[in-house]
Amino acid sequence: MPMTVEEQKTLLNDVQSKLTDYGNSLKTEIEKCVKDGLGESDKKVEDLKKELIHVTETQKNMQQQLASYGTMVPGLKDELNNGKIKFSSTKLVRALVRQAFPGEFGPDIWKGCEQERDIVSATKKAMQTRATGNYAGDGESGGFTIPIELTGAISTIARQSNPVESILPCTVLNGLSGQLEIPTITSGTTTYMVGENEAPTVSKLKFGKIVANPKRAAGLSFVSKTLLFQSQEGIDSLINRDLGESLGAKKHEMFIIGKSTEDEPTGLMNSKWGIATSTIAGETNGGRFTITDALYAKGELSEANEMAGVPLTNFAFLMRPMVKTGMATERIKQYSGQAAKQGQPVIQNLGYLDDAALNGIVGKIGESTYLPATETKGSDTTNTLSSVYYGDWSRFWLLGWQGMTIRISDQATVGSVSAFAQNAVWVIVEEGFNCVVVRPGAFRRITGAQTVPSSW
Repeated sequence: MPMTVEEQKTLLNDVQSKLTDYGNSLKTEIEKCVKDGLGESDKKVEDLKKELIHVTETQKNMQQQLASYGTMVPGLKDELNNGKIKFSSTKLVRALVRQAFPGEFGPDIWKGCEQERDIVSATKKAMQTRATGNYAGDGESGGFTIPIELTGAISTIARQSNPVESILPCTVLNGLSGQLEIPTITSGTTTYMVGENEAPTVSKLKFGKIVANPKRAAGLSFVSKTLLFQSQEGIDSLINRDLGESLGAKKHEMFIIGKSTEDEPTGLMNSKWGIATSTIAGETNGGRFTITDALYAKGELSEANEMAGVPLTNFAFLMRPMVKTGMATERIKQYSGQAAKQGQPVIQNLGYLDDAALNGIVGKIGESTYLPATETKGSDTTNTLSSVYYGDWSRFWLLGWQGMTIRISDQATVGSVSAFAQNAVWVIVEEGFNCVVVRPGAFRRITGAQTVPSSW
């Protein structure tokens, strides 16, 4: 679930601190190169200096963002806390339609939408005062951005249709501006045992970094112009649900299988993260994912010291629904040749393991059909196997930029449906988001989970 503004500020301050450490390490490396005889114009020195300048600029941008973080629209904090502001996406769409068709629906674009006008105008002004890069990429051209504080109706539906956001305990950072750079430590200080007056071998921190830019997702809703202007506020929920479910599904898909292209994030399954495959959990030739496999995966992370001192609530499994069903209906065979369905239940007299029982045994479980069920393993070439992920989901960051942008079009034709011909508009909602795995070692992938019951 999303963290509070203060928790997000703390996390961004930690990133800022790591950027400082990274900058200091670059300065040290430059000094060492010069001391070793490299000239100021040497390519290595020049590259280090360019990176140092870039880090310094990034720090300045982040300092500016931190100063205004959580106050996307000045003056709204008290009203938001008191529940006095109820932003209507329908009213904003009406204004956009009036803007697109002057005279057809009256000349006063913002009639009855004065609060929405003030909010989106203040949002735009706040965005433009931040030196955080390219706002053309924020999708506002031809539309308006709704601040993240007021997108609850749509974003809640989006989260509910997206288990990565609604169930798994991921770290969620919203309201970002510009590019986010997250320094990572690739190697740390080594401690040695030394004798009296002996110096330890020199070691130093080495840094890498993860660069995250907003990737834009867009959802469409087909709305009759007549319905839009003749209906009361009840249509709000209709538009919000349609947009929210569509947006949530696309973000869910990208968080898991994003291809790491210019337009797509690097999803959890992408090989670029280098998440290790379990060497002890899962059948050699594929098969039912069992409670034993789940406990093996947990033990493997424990052996790697990834669970030491970390709250257990941070850890969870992600698997396909049918893989979870296989665990819930797991049986213990009492003699050789006994049919799998006729064995003794894992818990005596309990026909199947419900969510409470499973959570009590293996922990929290998120389900996703975006995990492919087309894999093979060993001698199993059925192309019906899937992967299961287990790990510390606080190390999987879900990033959101600014807010949601709403635009309209009567020209677009989608799936042979023409808004122009049917006196309607396409309502387009866009959101900038991304995801990063800040510590791949905190996860394990278990392959070979069979999704077909007859093969269990």
